[in-house]
Amino acid sequence: MQKVDDYLKEFMLSPGFKALVESDLDFNPPVTLTYAIERLAILHVKLWNLEDMVRNKTFSDEQVGVLKRQIDHLNGVVRPRVVAAIGEILAKAVREGNDGLVREPNLKDYKARS
Repeated sequence: MQKVDDYLKEFMLSPGFKALVESDLDFNPPVTLTYAIERLAILHVKLWNLEDMVRNKTFSDEQVGVLKRQIDHLNGVVRPRVVAAIGEILAKAVREGNDGLVREPNLKDYKARS
């Protein structure tokens, strides 16, 4: 069985990891409130995983630097765009008195796996 540290190191160096981190770069408002909140939740999970990897003692200083730059990008560029989109949707709903902007009929139903 592969050690968790080895798995994390292998995953961080894979093309799939880069694609995962960069997958939020195409977030372009205007979007629905549900979509924006979903993207924010996914972004937070990515950030937590990256931060866990930074604390992993098996990575070199250079690899930690790469992870830190990815964290900085997500925190400094992507997250503010997602939060701004949420704010714009809520402000528009209040300004127009349109609760339809925040009450979407087709919400995803997330169920716990048993």
